[in-house]
Amino acid sequence: MAQPGTETYRGEFPPGADGEARMRERLSSSVLRTGPSELSRDELNELLEYLGFVCWDLFRAGAGPDIDGSELVPRAGAQTLGWLQCWQRFPVLLAEIAEQRDAGELGSLARRDIGDKLDHGHVWACGVGFALGRGVSLALGRMAAHELEDELRAGLGFVRGLYTGLRGDDGQPMFAAMDGYRAAVLEPKWVERFTGDAGPVGDGLADALADTERASRLVHADSRLGLSTTGPYPAGDGGFWVLHGHVVAEPLYHWADVTEGLPYSVSYALHYPVGHPAQTIWDSGVSSMAGADGADSVAVYLRDRWDAQPRPAGADELAEVGAACREAARLLHRRFAAMPRRDAVLAGAQVVYLDALAPFARAAGVWDQLRASHDVHELDPEVSEAYYQLVRDGRAEQLASQLILTGTGFAPVREPISTEEAMPALHLLAVRGSARELPVDPAQLGSAGFVQNGADGYELTETGRSVHARALENERRGMDTARMDQAYERFLALDERMEALARRWPDADESTRRELLGELADVVSRVKPALRRASEELQRFEPYLPRLRRAVAQAEQGDFEYVESGSVESAQVVWQQLKRDYQLTLGTEE
Repeated sequence: MAQPGTETYRGEFPPGADGEARMRERLSSSVLRTGPSELSRDELNELLEYLGFVCWDLFRAGAGPDIDGSELVPRAGAQTLGWLQCWQRFPVLLAEIAEQRDAGELGSLARRDIGDKLDHGHVWACGVGFALGRGVSLALGRMAAHELEDELRAGLGFVRGLYTGLRGDDGQPMFAAMDGYRAAVLEPKWVERFTGDAGPVGDGLADALADTERASRLVHADSRLGLSTTGPYPAGDGGFWVLHGHVVAEPLYHWADVTEGLPYSVSYALHYPVGHPAQTIWDSGVSSMAGADGADSVAVYLRDRWDAQPRPAGADELAEVGAACREAARLLHRRFAAMPRRDAVLAGAQVVYLDALAPFARAAGVWDQLRASHDVHELDPEVSEAYYQLVRDGRAEQLASQLILTGTGFAPVREPISTEEAMPALHLLAVRGSARELPVDPAQLGSAGFVQNGADGYELTETGRSVHARALENERRGMDTARMDQAYERFLALDERMEALARRWPDADESTRRELLGELADVVSRVKPALRRASEELQRFEPYLPRLRRAVAQAEQGDFEYVESGSVESAQVVWQQLKRDYQLTLGTEE
């Protein structure tokens, strides 16, 4: 059975080329084509909308963010913390990079060289990591959708500049999905070089590919961020080339010390003959085909350091590198397996963040400067605090996939509504679960990302729940909690009687029901002091007594639905809402 949310995007867009074309038809601006880095709000929101679809499409195809599937690193926690770190740190860091070197110039380097992480997959990681970090912050209630618009605009504008340089000119499709799922970004000279350096596919190539890929994954905390694929590049003989890059010795990460002596990266240019099926190249740098099956020649290049020039490697040297990678992978696996859970999560988060930043900072010549002045390896305080919500409390597993499958990770910039204005509706939904009518304009609440349509009416989103929870925390600071506790204790004494009444009611005859109505009326009259005390602290408790009295009056007139039915505002429905309100207010809800 398909995972919920993977059959269509937001119930409207199918996967693949069909859905991508429909999404582009929806958008009115030219923001998906390369051009200036300045973005209007409409352009910003349309870019976010498209990124949301492509990220969903990648995720459902198994080519998106590594959220699960690792036995070594809790991926959901690593991804959400890493994205949040991107959101918190990138506004300052990307600005300093741009001051030193234009984003378009940095992006153009991806066309000129190989094996250095200046590739379309890392441009994608930079933009999507930053955008999803905002989504995490929204979901945790740490900001609203109208806040930090300038920071979002600057960050995604920088990424658009990278894509403009990557594609070589204005007006070009930014994304591989727009170009038939192709990423043939290298300059033509590289095809000539592949042709000149190529040799036959030997028996040891498949093993070498597997060994270097495994080492790359483990160096990058059991993720794909060290892997890249570009192409297909038309060959003169009617076939095509695909280039796979495996970074196997990344000095950014302290655990990579076991790769000492290995080259920084290994790149494989594989030639496929005429008639071989085309490969899908995703925007994340992942290819639909693994290994060298079907290739009839290969050119291999080693890059000894990230800033060295790539050089051809023969079969013997590749075999040595493969063997060394196999040993490094063994040691890395043992090291990650022995890590405490927190260390493994933070290692994975560091890779998500640094791999989206360092390639561009190094190429701009400011990496050492950023390390010295901004301590780039250090967690932002907001991220450190979020660890407890996301990882310790287990929210990351659900949130990471939800941000992608629902598109809420790419929420548009919206006009503001304050928490104080939204609170009556947020609290009503927290108490009732859903409602078809709200005391606040639903359009405003929806635009802020607080509510969504459900099967039974409006319901809270993850963002709405987080904002509501923080509002309750603030409310408690100004409340006499001892007085509210006393009110709740009085209520609980009566709650036992109400539960006993509810148990007896379904099987009671008419005579017994009349007796139980007297019991219900007595319970409602006796709850008045508890409600009066609660109402003195918070006015929202005032309507409960009139609502309970109306239900009792209806029942006494013979409409017994008003005792316990869930289809009307019965005494039991109002009573349970009151109980839930007390629990939410005091922070004692189950």
